[in-house]
Amino acid sequence: MDKAQLPTKVINFSNVGEAIDHELGAKMVKNYQDAHPSEIAQCFSVGKNIIEQILAQPGCVAMRFYNAIDETGRQTLVYAGVDEKGNTILEYSAIDGTGKLGKVEALLGDKSMGGLSWF
Repeated sequence: MDKAQLPTKVINFSNVGEAIDHELGAKMVKNYQDAHPSEIAQCFSVGKNIIEQILAQPGCVAMRFYNAIDETGRQTLVYAGVDEKGNTILEYSAIDGTGKLGKVEALLGDKSMGGLSWF
């Protein structure tokens, strides 16, 4: 079959995710912790300010969180904006102070606070 004939599923990345109740959340966290008992970080905290800054970037409709290791060897997250096509935003167009159109490096977040789960 030709690739052009394959149906494509369009994902609205701004709608990814949904609210769940506390019971399901606790079960999902326990399932992960049971499957990975040697994980050091039980959870990560990310501040509102960096989330708002990333989401405020042009074309950003969602966020992506990558598992990472920081410069001290600790488990952490790196987080980035996602555009409507599902691409991680690494740069975007902007006009500089002289009125010239150029590229700006997109904001990435890190330095999550590892901690204990509240479940």
